[in-house]
Amino acid sequence: MTPRFRLGAAGGGLFAAALLVGGPASADVLGTGAEEEAAHRKADGHVDTQKPAMLQYGVAFAAEYLADAGNTCSPAAPCILGSVGGLAARLGWRAPTHWYFGGAYEVAKLDSNKLYRLGLLHQLRGEARWYLETDRVGTPYATAILGAVAYGSEWSPDAFGPIGGVGVGVSTYRVAYLSAFTDTAGTPRPAGAFQLLTLDFSLEARDPLVK
Repeated sequence: MTPRFRLGAAGGGLFAAALLVGGPASADVLGTGAEEEAAHRKADGHVDTQKPAMLQYGVAFAAEYLADAGNTCSPAAPCILGSVGGLAARLGWRAPTHWYFGGAYEVAKLDSNKLYRLGLLHQLRGEARWYLETDRVGTPYATAILGAVAYGSEWSPDAFGPIGGVGVGVSTYRVAYLSAFTDTAGTPRPAGAFQLLTLDFSLEARDPLVK
């Protein structure tokens, strides 16, 4: 079956631009606790041989572009998946080296063609990042995610499935799978995978776990 949605020139251009200029992520925008602690230790004459492990947390605005709706949408009925965006919160452990491991919850409003009062896509993900350490405030990183999704009207999901993805900086390519369900108009929706291109603009802070 031919997917209803394809990645257009505008969407592809936006994602490509994000890969080029959005590489420096915002994971280190705040993190004043770590810098202040390091300054105090240096003032006391203490020489650090290794950065401390840190608690990293924050919020983000995610712009979701539907690259391919898969079998969930067909020419026989209005598509119940569309591009919009949402909010995310994350919490994790920043290793003394280049690694970060944590979790995130995201809720995004999708364009459901008025089939839902408020179509919400819920994501609960585990995340891993590898940072390229620089002297800049924003730190570039590569990321991989794996988790679960639920989709439906407001806080009553009708379909569930897994999600996974990879990304660089603020840009992430995600593939999710939804189970079969029947929408509010009584139209059966077959199970299938769909693809998202996401721009994740985050504001995060870090606190040392050991002082």
